[in-house]
Amino acid sequence: LRTADLRPPVITTVTVHPVFTSFNLTVTLSEPGVVAGFLYTPAGAANVSLTAASVWPPSPQGPIIQQVFTATTIAAGNSTTSSGAATYTLSFNDPSIVPRSNYTVALIARDVPGNVQPAVTMVPVRTEDNIPPQWLAAAVAPG
Repeated sequence: LRTADLRPPVITTVTVHPVFTSFNLTVTLSEPGVVAGFLYTPAGAANVSLTAASVWPPSPQGPIIQQVFTATTIAAGNSTTSSGAATYTLSFNDPSIVPRSNYTVALIARDVPGNVQPAVTMVPVRTEDNIPPQWLAAAVAPG
C-alpha cells in the first residue's frame, strides 16, 4: 500500500559562495525536487511576500535581476526517486551583478510529487570586494 506524499519539501541549509560579479547558492532540500531562485535588489526584496503560491512554476514578485531553476533529473518511465536529502547548486551570473553589493535571493522549492514549500526562504548575499586597499603614505616633515 502506498500513501500519497502530501508533505512539502523543506530547505534545510543554504550556503552562499560569492565572488566579485557572481555567486552560487548550495541548497539542500529535505527530499528530491526542484528549487527556484529569484534574485532581487534589497529594495525589490522588501516587497516580496513570504508566502509561496501553491502553483508551479512560481512567478517573481516584482522586478528581478535573474531567475534560476535547478531540479532532480528523473529518467523517462521512472516515477520514483530516492528519498532523503538532495543538494542543488544555483548559479547567479547576470551582467548587472557588481562587486561589494547586497542582493537577496527568494527561494521556493517543490518536491517530485508536486508539493510546494509554503513559505519563501529569503537569502541575503553580498558580493566580494575587488578593490585593493589604498595605503596612505605619510610623509614625515623634517623639523
